Amino acid sequence: MVSDLSPTPHERTQQARTPKRADKSAEEFPCASCGSALAYQPGQDALACDHCGFRNAIEQDQGETLKENDLWTAMRLSAEQHEMQTLSGLSCQACAAEFSAQSEFNTQTCPFCGTAIVIEPHEIRQLKPDGVLPFSIDRGQAQAAAKKWRKSLFFAPRKFKEFGRDDAGLKGMYIPFWTFDAQTGSDYSGQRGDTRTYTTGSGKNRRTHRVTHWRSVSGHIRHFFDDILIWAGRGLPEPIIKRFQSWRLDDVVAYDNQYLVGIETQAYDLPLKAAHEQAKAQMRESIRDLVRQDIGGDEQRIETLDITYSQETFKLVLLPIWIAALSYQGAAYTFIVNGRTGEVRGQRPLSWFKVGLAVILTLAVALPLMVGLAFLIHIWDLA
Repeated sequence: MVSDLSPTPHERTQQARTPKRADKSAEEFPCASCGSALAYQPGQDALACDHCGFRNAIEQDQGETLKENDLWTAMRLSAEQHEMQTLSGLSCQACAAEFSAQSEFNTQTCPFCGTAIVIEPHEIRQLKPDGVLPFSIDRGQAQAAAKKWRKSLFFAPRKFKEFGRDDAGLKGMYIPFWTFDAQTGSDYSGQRGDTRTYTTGSGKNRRTHRVTHWRSVSGHIRHFFDDILIWAGRGLPEPIIKRFQSWRLDDVVAYDNQYLVGIETQAYDLPLKAAHEQAKAQMRESIRDLVRQDIGGDEQRIETLDITYSQETFKLVLLPIWIAALSYQGAAYTFIVNGRTGEVRGQRPLSWFKVGLAVILTLAVALPLMVGLAFLIHIWDLA
């Protein structure tokens, strides 16, 4: 864990150590009926036995609450002082994704890029997660959502849209996110532009003028950021992750690895310090929007912006997805289904025939309209 980051004068924080919690091992969940291993059932808060059908509900400890970790305390602790966990992990040589080893076979397909990988488990030692968002979408619901999504892809090839067997390869997985909270106070100075429009002349000499009058402004903005999400893994295409942010974080529960039994879990790759910098960049962009709103007027110029951060906290949480990589004409197209909402995001091939046909139809409709409009303008000028 990075421990060389100290607060600047503009990044003052309150610090408090977060108490540690005892972990539960997956080996502690044998079937009470037949002794076989239980596995978590996505979409249900329960473990189930594949052999005899026994079910065991997962009951959250009422005294176990989801805690926020003080950011700067965590930054200063050594690796030995953090509450860690050890995973039996796999690595994909193609996309560099790392995730837990759940398969009993010698080979399996990487859920992120579809590449066949040889199972050679190795230990991954990382911070223990603070929370987990359980699945509420089961495999059947995820398959239905994926099918509906493919059929909605207007410019995708017909054969790609009709795929069905690949949905059977959907894997339930937890992916890691850092979340950041912060109270911010921002002093700014800049200029407000108020625009006035007036018209001069008449007929062919009629002209419209637009004049902006600027005046200096300054102010102070206070804003609290709650749960800024930063993906901590790798292997998924960046555009998918950026568009795939509709999580219901109010439903995150305190970490209990009963929710992970039999479900692959991606290891985090992005360190806390780097994730914090990304979160601050997002906050700065949001603050600039708030400043523009505070300045008002028709146009705004921000000349100085001094941001103070306080009460900074973070969590490491695991969020649920169903993931598959569709193979089409020698290429893999990854898509994911939100394990809570059923929202689908993914890659798709383009049918260039459909794209070309759409361009031709657009030109066929637009060109006569443009010619007709130009003719009407010419007649108007002659009048």
